[in-house]
Amino acid sequence: EKDIQRRKAGHYDYRPPWTFVPSGLLIVQSRSGYGPKVQDGKRKGVEELLNTLLIRIATEGAESLRRREEREIKAAEYERKYETWKILKERQEAEQAALTALEDEAKRWERAERIRGFLRAMADAADSSEQARAEKSARIDWGHAKANWLDPLVNRRDDILDTPLEKPSEFF
Repeated sequence: EKDIQRRKAGHYDYRPPWTFVPSGLLIVQSRSGYGPKVQDGKRKGVEELLNTLLIRIATEGAESLRRREEREIKAAEYERKYETWKILKERQEAEQAALTALEDEAKRWERAERIRGFLRAMADAADSSEQARAEKSARIDWGHAKANWLDPLVNRRDDILDTPLEKPSEFF
């Protein structure tokens, strides 16, 4: 009656999802009702089945331990495979980076060779005046210096192109 009055007054009313109705049966369960259980029966009471319950609990405990050990073994195996994969992946990435660097050097060498070929053709071309020959000779010398700077096999320094530049700060 008090519950009805409280509900009418708008108060919270907790009603558990179960009801306790005496049935005369005694049931013993483990693991919150999900494990082995024994209950009173017509032929045997719970007292006579307690040994069976303990055996079931011990068997389930041993099985649970076996499953946990299997999971630990599988986790260790996965960890070993993952570490092996990681090492191989790093090795593969390093190999790919080395190949990319080699391709870049080959492209630089091709550029240098193309420039040298152009400079040879330029040197073979006829000049009309002494001043044009001097300018062409200076340009050919300059071109050879840049080709040598590009060529990874020669790898010469260039005072202008190798000088690091820092942009001045806008703040005083």
